[in-house]
Amino acid sequence: MNYQTITNLVQYGNHLFNTYPTFFHALLPVGTILTAILGMKNSHRIEKQAKRQIDIEISKYKLELFDKRFKVWTEFQSMVLTPPGPVFNPTYEQLGCTLEKINENMKYTKKAILLFSPDKNFNVLHDFNVTSATFHRIISIVMGIQLTMVNAKREMEKAQEEQTSYEEGSIGYISKKYIFEQKEKVIQQAYENIYEHNQALIRIPSEYNKLRLKCELYMESLLSAPKQAFEEDEKGWIGTSLDYVTKTGPIHGRFVIWLALAACVLFLGMLICS
Repeated sequence: MNYQTITNLVQYGNHLFNTYPTFFHALLPVGTILTAILGMKNSHRIEKQAKRQIDIEISKYKLELFDKRFKVWTEFQSMVLTPPGPVFNPTYEQLGCTLEKINENMKYTKKAILLFSPDKNFNVLHDFNVTSATFHRIISIVMGIQLTMVNAKREMEKAQEEQTSYEEGSIGYISKKYIFEQKEKVIQQAYENIYEHNQALIRIPSEYNKLRLKCELYMESLLSAPKQAFEEDEKGWIGTSLDYVTKTGPIHGRFVIWLALAACVLFLGMLICS
C-alpha cells in the first residue's frame, strides 16, 4: 500500500467524521458498554474456573471422607457385636471374654466418633461409647469381687486346716478362728455386692444392643457419595452475568455497574437528540 492510498483513506475517514459526527460520537458509549460486557464475560470465565477448582477439591475431600466412613461403617457392622457369654452368674473366664470383646468394640466406636462427627442433638455414638464404658466398669467390678471371693475362700480353708493343729482355746486356735470368721464376712459382703451388679449385667446388654443398632443406622444415613464436579452452567455466561448484576454480585459492585450503564445511556440519548 503506497503513500497516496494511505492519504486517501485518512481523508475519506475525516470526511465521514465531519459528515456524520453524531454517529461517531455515539460509538463512544457503545464501545464502553461493549467493553463492560466483555469484562463481565471474562470475569465470569475466571469465576467459573475458580469454582470448578473449588468443586474439584470439595469432591476430592468428600470422596476420601466417604471411603473412610464406608470402611469404618463396614468394620462396625462386622466387628462390633454383642459381647459373648451369659450375663447372669457368669464365671470369671466368661467375664474375661466379654471384657475383651467390649474393649475391641470401644476401639471401633472411637474411630466412628472421629469420622462421623455426631452433632449436639444426636450423640448416639457417644451414648453407645458411654454405655460400653459402663458395661466395662461393671464387669471389671464383678471380676474383682469374684477374685476377692476366691482368695477369701482359699484363706478360710487354710485357716480351718491350720486350726486343727492347735488345742482348742489356745492363742493359735483363736487366731485361726478369727481369720476364718473375718473371711466369712468378706464372702458374705461380696455375695451382696455381686448380686447388685449382676442386676446391672442383666439390664445393660439390652440397652447396649439397642444403641448399637441405632449407631449402625445413624452412620448408614450419613453415607452418601459426592456429587460429580464440572456440572455445566445451564444459564451460560450471559445469564450468570445478568444474575451477577441483578442478584448475586456485591451491592457496591452492582451500583457501580448500573451507574456506568446509566451514564452511557444518558450520553447516547443526548447525542441522538442533539
